[in-house]
Amino acid sequence: MKIIVPDSWKDISISQYQKFIALGDIDNTAKTIEAISILCNLTKSQVKKIPLKDIDRMYKIVSKLTDEETDNFDLQQFIEIDGEKYGFHPNLSNIQTGEYADIEEYMKLDVIENLHNIMSVLYRPVVSETMSKYQIDDYNGDDDIKEKFKEVKMDVALGMLVFFYNLGSELQKSSSSYLKELKMREEILTNINPN
Repeated sequence: MKIIVPDSWKDISISQYQKFIALGDIDNTAKTIEAISILCNLTKSQVKKIPLKDIDRMYKIVSKLTDEETDNFDLQQFIEIDGEKYGFHPNLSNIQTGEYADIEEYMKLDVIENLHNIMSVLYRPVVSETMSKYQIDDYNGDDDIKEKFKEVKMDVALGMLVFFYNLGSELQKSSSSYLKELKMREEILTNINPN
């Protein structure tokens, strides 16, 4: 039996990651067996037949992933699912109310548990493409499409999460700078015109 141990986020699907995270702390042999089963696409009975020293070695490889820095992933503008090209929402400043409401709800419930749902809102089939511009299909919240995203690899999902984290950080810095500037202007105006 040939066993492939994932050593990169490109080797792990969103579904595998969700199941792995749901295990919680891997603090005993039973959970280690389940973790290896999930991440290596093996049954628990197959894992139980592997020599313990190999299980330890396999788990060390997998554990390195969870210790790896995840802030160095780039947003992938296009991905392919079942032979179809999907594009990241090309204009977030024009996000529709339904799209935003669904993302907000998914994030409120649990980001990891709903990662495939969030991605199905932000990545949709490309319907037209010219030069550097493209248009994606309208959003309809289709459950079949959401399920397809469970097989998207984690490097894509991490790229999207890092993008939003960085965007939020930049907005926070800009807002903070803007508020300081407004306060300084207010103080100047107050000093000029004390009434």
